[in-house]
Amino acid sequence: MIRIGHGDVVNGACGIGMRKRTRESIIFEESVMSVKNAANDVLAAVAVMQHARQACANLSPLGLPMTEAQLEHRARVIAAVVQASRKLQQLRDRAVSLEHALARFRARKAELAA
Repeated sequence: MIRIGHGDVVNGACGIGMRKRTRESIIFEESVMSVKNAANDVLAAVAVMQHARQACANLSPLGLPMTEAQLEHRARVIAAVVQASRKLQQLRDRAVSLEHALARFRARKAELAA
């Protein structure tokens, strides 16, 4: 056995083999991963903020009246959101009814098996 560091042990000829993970090495690896994850999260948040800043740069001031085209686009977006909301509710309702049907099926199957 050869001790490498952080409690790692290598078995086998010429130091080649499986590493034995100790509690200290696991804690060290987890802290390194959490730092990497935090750094990635920060970079993602900064990218989102930069994208939002660019998107908001082209917005009209709130006091300015909307053009006819903007009003039509707004109405289409609202209609699409309402329609999507209705479809989503239909999917939720269908999922609930399928769950109830599955429960009835399983109960009937268990009843027949008994």
